[in-house]
Amino acid sequence: MRGRIDSLGNEIDPLSDDDVRAAARHFKACKVEAVAVCLLWSIVNPAHERRVREILEEELPGMPVSYTHSDAADDPPCGDLGGRRILKKKTYHTQHN
Repeated sequence: MRGRIDSLGNEIDPLSDDDVRAAARHFKACKVEAVAVCLLWSIVNPAHERRVREILEEELPGMPVSYTHSDAADDPPCGDLGGRRILKKKTYHTQHN
């Protein structure tokens, strides 16, 4: 996904809305049940993650999504997915092909 924030919070490359929308469509096609968004340096400048949030809310309404820049007020650390608990943040996910 194109877009980059540096460690000082400066935008190096603008976020590609098209890339985010393509990823959202892929997630939907794959019947993904939840998404975790973790962009580099979002704790310094969350602008890209905020834009990703806007796009995912449009493309995947109702999808449980966790963001690294969020606090507990707008992104609780745990969610429910069809009766199964999802531990967001502080959980490492490994993708297997």
